[in-house]
Amino acid sequence: MKINFSDFKAKRRLTQREFLFISLLVLVLEIYLIATLTIMPAWNKYSNDKEKNSNLSALSKNLEIQFANKRTYEKNIQLEEFKINKLSEEIPPYSSQEDIVLTMDNYSKSTGLEIDSLAFDSVGTNLSNLQKGIMPSNGKSAVNQQPQASPGTQALPGNTGNTTASITGDGVSLAFKGTYNQLYGFLSDIEKSTRKIIVSNISAARDADGLLNGTITLMYVSYREPGDNGQYKLTTPSTGGKVNPFVPYPGYKDGSTVQNSNSTTPIKIIDPDFYLLLNTYRDNAPKVIMGVYPRTETEVYDDVNDLVKGKITISQSGGKYKYTYTLGTSVYTEESALAVKDGVIRMNVTSQPRVSPADKVAIKMDIENKTSLPFEIDIVSDDKDMPRFTVGSKSGNVIVKR
Repeated sequence: MKINFSDFKAKRRLTQREFLFISLLVLVLEIYLIATLTIMPAWNKYSNDKEKNSNLSALSKNLEIQFANKRTYEKNIQLEEFKINKLSEEIPPYSSQEDIVLTMDNYSKSTGLEIDSLAFDSVGTNLSNLQKGIMPSNGKSAVNQQPQASPGTQALPGNTGNTTASITGDGVSLAFKGTYNQLYGFLSDIEKSTRKIIVSNISAARDADGLLNGTITLMYVSYREPGDNGQYKLTTPSTGGKVNPFVPYPGYKDGSTVQNSNSTTPIKIIDPDFYLLLNTYRDNAPKVIMGVYPRTETEVYDDVNDLVKGKITISQSGGKYKYTYTLGTSVYTEESALAVKDGVIRMNVTSQPRVSPADKVAIKMDIENKTSLPFEIDIVSDDKDMPRFTVGSKSGNVIVKR
């Protein structure tokens, strides 16, 4: 059989146009691959470097401008430091009663106004709370209810949990005698003083000799830094190689005390968050006192020789506590941080023994604990036969320790 190979020959070849089109496609593909693998990465790097250089140039120009204003900034800093120093002279971070006495004596000598007596009252009053308008139900400020002699150690307001600066004031009462011109000069010296002194009240009457006899109430203003609990600090001198009595003895633990003279085992003393004091009916101080430890400006009082109805309600919101406590008709409400040691809210009750059957001072306290923490009432002392402190209704986690 004869095969005809002529049938297998290509019947048609590529035209010139088709060849050019295929060549163009191959060229485009090569250009795309070259651009993708070499040109684009280099272009991206160039763009990033250009943007970074632009940012650095702007930062450099800003630094040049800031450096050119360096002297202006230094002058502004010096001006602000000068203002702070002047403000510290006007409202210092402390209140020196010695300086107050000497200042009043100098004003008296320079004007001739005779000062018969000088008394400090409402020492360390927290003026920030007064500005907030914290008032009990009887319409009197809890600060103004403080008696002249409060049992225990006088402590300035604030606690270790304080996180904001506060303004405090020391009240000074003067009894004076002199002429109108002498009183005018005395008040003029007070107004010219670099110290912030507020004249809150003046009362005077003319005697038979034509002289003024009266009283002046002043308020010396100062401020307290955040975290300052107002406690005094003692710097001890060098003992010259001798035993320093202020150095803790071996085995001493801070915040602890020994139970008795025969025991060397220290007991940890924890400061309470609230305190309640019950005095005898013969005591000159209020019969019942309650407050936030150690802030005397939070105290409320009841001064009747009878059973008093009291109540404390406390709730928690974040890191702060909102509490309201009442003694009779006196009410105090505040929202602030509390110490809350070891996850327990504490209230110490200190009660004096009854002195006679006529001594009827007592309190029945209702406790409403809305927090997730236990509320512990530690009765430090009370009358054994007829306790002055009794617990009324309770809600929440309440623990009573006698």
